[in-house]
Amino acid sequence: MKHVFFLSFLLIFFSCEEKKQFEKTELSYEVIEEIQLKLDSITSPLTIRTQLIESDSGTFLYTMHSQQMSMNIYNLQTKKNIKKIKFSHDGINRIGLLQGFDVYNKDTLLVATYPPHLVIFDHAGNKINELIVSGEDQYIQTIESTNALPFFIFKNKIYGAYPFITRYWETPIKEVSNFRHVYEIDFKNMSIQWKNLSLPSRFWDKGKISPEFSWTSKGDSIITVFKENAQIQVFSINQNQLLNILDLKTPEKIDFIKFQQRPTGNEGAIKQLGKGAFRSIHYDKYRRVYYVFYDLPVDPEQFTIPISKLHSTRPDHKIFLLDENFEYIGEHTFKEFSSDPYDAFVGKKGLYLPTNREYSDSFDEDYLKFKVIQFKKPKE
Repeated sequence: MKHVFFLSFLLIFFSCEEKKQFEKTELSYEVIEEIQLKLDSITSPLTIRTQLIESDSGTFLYTMHSQQMSMNIYNLQTKKNIKKIKFSHDGINRIGLLQGFDVYNKDTLLVATYPPHLVIFDHAGNKINELIVSGEDQYIQTIESTNALPFFIFKNKIYGAYPFITRYWETPIKEVSNFRHVYEIDFKNMSIQWKNLSLPSRFWDKGKISPEFSWTSKGDSIITVFKENAQIQVFSINQNQLLNILDLKTPEKIDFIKFQQRPTGNEGAIKQLGKGAFRSIHYDKYRRVYYVFYDLPVDPEQFTIPISKLHSTRPDHKIFLLDENFEYIGEHTFKEFSSDPYDAFVGKKGLYLPTNREYSDSFDEDYLKFKVIQFKKPKE
């Protein structure tokens, strides 16, 4: 009887220890600054990409906006638009649809387009060079450089991602790891090479989930988080190999819909909305933490927003704060379209959160708005 009691005690003790280890920690934050940037009459507040540039000459925000063939540069000290860079579908500088950008240096812009081209421009909008991004093991439909999946520049080489399987439903489950998803472009000779980052071999063992991921960088490492799988991958650029796959540990279990066959109509989309989705990950080198943005489940019956739009515009999301070893520190929930999990970015002052979000009650089409925040870590 004593042995039974002792065994029961151990089970209760270790169960409590496990629950204590992953106890939810709700973080508060301090607002360091609020930013409002006045838009001109033709510029949409909906952005494809925003990039913060902090230099000795000042702090600038580069922006690319939806359904427009231009970019803007704002001085964040004066809050003024100091330059507009125009693109065109015609003429000697013509390009396709804008899919994002990255500032290579003070003179050069990298622009992603559809069809999948990397186009090099100067700051006057003159095309300098262009490369078709083609795959070796699958057809590449599109490329992008957004806040969730930006180009990375490392040792004069450009790194981009194609986090898709083009023939998704036609691809057998056992072939999920047959495709490489990261490309390297040599800026000098404009050549492309695909790196050795593929999906895990058992990624689809329990059914099909999206291969999509977002990423961030730290030194020579690229860190990815899957959209529909609570795992983090650490890939070394120098070694051209995957160094580690880690479970993203959170207090509450996170699971996703896994499909055994192709759904019909809106069936798949509705089921996916009933589960969460990881949207982006950002490394903050100033505070040495990771921010992981996670969209919360949503009931489409509660909104008049089209289902296709609701997938990328969910009202509520969390930010998980992780330390440099990817250990959970805490989390904060943002509700009712109060911030945007796609377009956040990091600077010296803190985490910049876009707050003028479509479908929020305070949405204002005349401004870009941000809050710069710093999370308060729990006391030991």
